[in-house]
Amino acid sequence: MTLDEELHRIFADERLAVTTTGEASKRIVAGARRIRTRRRNMAIGASGLAVAGVFSAGFCLLPPTAPNPGMLPQALTDVSSTAAQAGAPRMRVIRADGAEPIRWGMSASEVLGTGAVKPVPENTGPCYVPGQLTTWFHGDSGTLVGVNSKDGVSYIRATDQIRTEQGVAPGATAAELHTAYPGLSDQDPSVALTPDRRLHFEVRDGTVSSVALIATSLRCAGAGKAN
Repeated sequence: MTLDEELHRIFADERLAVTTTGEASKRIVAGARRIRTRRRNMAIGASGLAVAGVFSAGFCLLPPTAPNPGMLPQALTDVSSTAAQAGAPRMRVIRADGAEPIRWGMSASEVLGTGAVKPVPENTGPCYVPGQLTTWFHGDSGTLVGVNSKDGVSYIRATDQIRTEQGVAPGATAAELHTAYPGLSDQDPSVALTPDRRLHFEVRDGTVSSVALIATSLRCAGAGKAN
């Protein structure tokens, strides 16, 4: 006899028969309903906790949106602007302490070590007086550097890619120059930066052609006029 047949024989025994009353049937049905209701409520509660957990962890599955440039942090927009201008030549600023990488007071060997300029023969420029500056260097953007054997760099001049702290650069008009430096003399368009050095602007045909940082001790010839 197989296992199935044996089970059928056992459960077919009338002695195992149980007679239920109507009240017992109702209780069984009610209990089953309570179990189903409890399971359903537990399932709903579990799903609610899962959703709450997602939001409390900081995750929100929303479709990606393109960033609004107007809402980007200033630092990011500055970086973007800088990257866009990466191909443009860098504008140097000429100050009382020089124009990078040339610093006021550098020796001739230090100037040569910057790699920005090369030595040239004796200069005959607008601030040339024999014996005043012993070594001259020339570089890109019309840069001219004069070195005194005692005081070091005492003359820096450039005709391009340089500007003053007030924003005046070669190419500015005489009117723009006077706006940046009120009271500037037309005969000697210079501005004292320190007791021993000054900015000098060479002006031709109403336009700034060069900007120079010059030691006040130098006797410069050929000063341009601000027309």
